[in-house]
Amino acid sequence: MSLDEIAKIIERKYALNVYLNLSRYKNEKITMKFMDGEGISEFMHVLQYLIPNLRYNIEDDKLYIY
Repeated sequence: MSLDEIAKIIERKYALNVYLNLSRYKNEKITMKFMDGEGISEFMHVLQYLIPNLRYNIEDDKLYIY
């Protein structure tokens, strides 16, 4: 999946608005599995492992990926 597709899944699964720097990650393709009961912090930790230099910030109901 593209990071844009993953962002849409995050929005549905975690009820967050995702703001993504698409220009930086437009060519990234990720294969990963969502686990039941996995929190957004655990998910983002795995995503950071898969995409070196990925940074994120969660503020209320907003997730910023840059």
